[in-house]
Amino acid sequence: MKAGAFDCMGKNRRQHLQVLDQALEEGQRKQKMKNQGIISIEAFLMDDDEEEEEFFYPDVEEMPENELLKMEKEVLDFYISNHPLAIYNSILKTFTIPLGETQAPDSEGDVVVGGLVKNVKRIVTKKKGDKMAFVNLEDMDSEVEVVVFPRTFEAYNRHLENDKIVIIAGKIDKKEDSSVIIADKIFDVTEAMEMLTKHVTINLSSVGMTAEMISKIKTLIGTHHGEVPVKLRLERPKAFAAYIQTGQDFCIKPGYDFFNEIDNLLGKDRYEISSKPYVHEERKKRYQSNKSA
Repeated sequence: MKAGAFDCMGKNRRQHLQVLDQALEEGQRKQKMKNQGIISIEAFLMDDDEEEEEFFYPDVEEMPENELLKMEKEVLDFYISNHPLAIYNSILKTFTIPLGETQAPDSEGDVVVGGLVKNVKRIVTKKKGDKMAFVNLEDMDSEVEVVVFPRTFEAYNRHLENDKIVIIAGKIDKKEDSSVIIADKIFDVTEAMEMLTKHVTINLSSVGMTAEMISKIKTLIGTHHGEVPVKLRLERPKAFAAYIQTGQDFCIKPGYDFFNEIDNLLGKDRYEISSKPYVHEERKKRYQSNKSA
């Protein structure tokens, strides 16, 4: 039931789960009456071709997709209707590398990865009594261990919850037969878009571009004002395309609300997100210092 075995009956899973106890009680009652040769008035009066209403289904909406997927994983140990990361696929492709690539023999250096938090193991260090954690992170194809040392743990412990989708900036640490990620920063998806976006390019066409449309674009950008630069790509079909770098007044705070409003105003696939390469500043300074020495 939790994995959708009864979906074909035309009711949603929340409805099935809410009447489960009632259904079991009703089934036991009717079986007991049948064994005793007792027939109810309802069954006696019902026509042979009339479908009996077994029990009452409440009029409730289906559960959110993430809850449905969590139940599927709970009872089947895999997802059947979708994957929790599917709706974040474009964001993960923009900002992260697949976890499988961190296990390649030549993988090294600073990386940004993303996925579902699994099996958080919190410990206390013996020397100073600081808290830290070992986390299994999985994407749609692979899994990797992430080590969260005390300083990072203190700053980002709020994100270390099972089944939470996170984006982690850190470095690859080679072991004998595998690699782990040493976490520096841990973001949720919204934070990652704000912190890791280099700039956003909005694609505009001269066809259908009116003063009213330009005004709406300005208003939209102003509503989501932030620190990420915006570039405008203005295209005249079969003629030319020009890039315009906007000023500070047109910087934005990227997020799902902004991109959804761009989709509604201009249509799908009319923006591009460019990500910043992640470089840990302290490691960069140490590397440059050792190189100069």
